Amino acid sequence: KNDFFSWCDSPFCEFCGKQTPKNSGLNGTPTIEERESGADRVEVYTCECGKDVRFPRYNDPAKLLETRKGRCGEWANCFALMAAAMDFDVRYIYDVSDHVWVELWIAEYDNWVHCDPCENIIDRPLVYEKGWGKKLSYVIAFGTDHVYDVTWRYTLDHMKTIRLRNRVREGVLSNFLTKLNSRMAGNSTQERVKELRRRRVRELVEFLVVGERSTDGDNYGGRVSENSIEYYPFKGDVAWRAARSELGCSVKKDTVITLNQEELSNKKFSLEYNCAQDTYTRGTETIKGWSAYANFSGQIQRKIETDWKMAYLCRQEGEGEAEISWSIDLSSVRAKIFRLQVFGTAVYENGSVTVTVCVGE
Repeated sequence: KNDFFSWCDSPFCEFCGKQTPKNSGLNGTPTIEERESGADRVEVYTCECGKDVRFPRYNDPAKLLETRKGRCGEWANCFALMAAAMDFDVRYIYDVSDHVWVELWIAEYDNWVHCDPCENIIDRPLVYEKGWGKKLSYVIAFGTDHVYDVTWRYTLDHMKTIRLRNRVREGVLSNFLTKLNSRMAGNSTQERVKELRRRRVRELVEFLVVGERSTDGDNYGGRVSENSIEYYPFKGDVAWRAARSELGCSVKKDTVITLNQEELSNKKFSLEYNCAQDTYTRGTETIKGWSAYANFSGQIQRKIETDWKMAYLCRQEGEGEAEISWSIDLSSVRAKIFRLQVFGTAVYENGSVTVTVCVGE
């Protein structure tokens, strides 16, 4: 895994050879060549040398065999190609809370087996819920000739998961998948259709049987241990994982904002967050990612409502409250009076926002 493929928080500059700042990436427009290799979006990073560095998010696994870098999506795509080339029956698993991996059909087990190439783990289906603290709702398996809802393989708390599944009525989703699979079956042989049905029945029985499932460390692993935030050294950094809600309940980064000389001279510090672009603006500086400046974040997420064309920070699904804090070092400021202004917050339905200012420890 680590010899062939490498994790990419931010690309290295092809001009000076240095890694670009992790929080400088902005969305760009893919070129024709990038689109031909399956890149429907591209991240553009500004290096300290002043050059822009592009990071196309390729989906074509053949192209990924050349670039050999990426994040969970690229890892899953490339691994799926290799597994299929070795004659494994493979399907792509999409978690709507923003992660992907694969499942392989293992004949010896007569079952679909969880396999996450990005995490270098196999048959650890509870890693996301129990190890990372994810609130799973929909996990969908995409095969070449079928599409199934496999959420229940990856969760222990079925009742809580049911409450989180509010994007579509269960009957509507089930009916849609049934019709979709019936249509896809038209391109398969009768033997293949029969085998898929047998596998699905076996899978459903597995989901329906309620009983004890081991949740020890060997079963679900996880990116975080009690002693180290970097339990798996080859994954994304803390800010990246926190933004994806993969650090369990909360994360403390000890990030402290120190005023620069211009801010001290002007006697004014301004930090503005644009939720639509997911960027901070501090003077002339632009930083990507809502957690980039955060000192602490707990049970919070950035949510995008495509239908309403809006984005906002809110508590994670199923949580009663969330918290985010910023720490500013004012020890170098010689002043007796400070004026603080906080504006731009909004609430929806029965939500509320409480702002607390703390001084000293």
